[in-house]
Amino acid sequence: MIHENPGFVNWDLGHHVNLWHGDEEFSDLTPRMSSPHVDILNETEGSRANSRINTILRLISAINVLRGYNRLYLNGDLRLNNYGNDTYRCPRIDLNKDIEFEELINPFDNSVTEELEIKSEADPSPNRDKDYVRLAVNDSLVREVLLLLHLGEEDTLYFLVNTYKIFENIMDELDLGKSNGSILKRDSTPQISDELVNALEKMLSYTQYINSKKGAGLLARHGAGPTPAPRNIPTLQEVRTSLIRAINEWLNYKCSIAFGRSYRTR
Repeated sequence: MIHENPGFVNWDLGHHVNLWHGDEEFSDLTPRMSSPHVDILNETEGSRANSRINTILRLISAINVLRGYNRLYLNGDLRLNNYGNDTYRCPRIDLNKDIEFEELINPFDNSVTEELEIKSEADPSPNRDKDYVRLAVNDSLVREVLLLLHLGEEDTLYFLVNTYKIFENIMDELDLGKSNGSILKRDSTPQISDELVNALEKMLSYTQYINSKKGAGLLARHGAGPTPAPRNIPTLQEVRTSLIRAINEWLNYKCSIAFGRSYRTR
């Protein structure tokens, strides 16, 4: 159950994620979330189902942040409901770190992905959010970036470290270099927009601050060391705004490659 208003269930995320609310007859309008990737698991896999739905929730939460809203919050504890014979039952959950790690890497089940992607291809009304979900399903680096974004939103202690990891991930995938505060394209760099380059250069301008214990203090990527604080110290909100823009520009580029369509940056 998600702590959002009833209208949240109108957010159309395509075929990989389902949103709905409770029974209107009983004034139960609390939004719920499920996924065919979780429904495919059997009753004895409560631990895997718990880790899987939690990872998918984090991915959707990050997409919510990218569209200009706050991260998602649970309404109470995370619960799994197995519906059968007109009754809800809660399956047994034993926390297992190995299973949790597997589901963090990829919570999407190959046995249903192909069918859902066929439905997605035939969708008469694709949009940015549906495409972001599809990228998360099919691209491990997109999943990693979205999870890092969500965890930085969930706990400020991780924010700057995760921001730098996201920056490095995007730079590496695009085979970009950097010199004297500028982003450098190499011969092997794909054709990317000036907007994406500008967004990454803005992120580059924050890297000294992120790395410096003298600048970012407790949140710095490194411990004590010689890296001086930058002359201008940004606010965390300024870094966050630039990070969201850079991720949106990157995902917009990836949508153009994967689906042949792009969107205006939010």
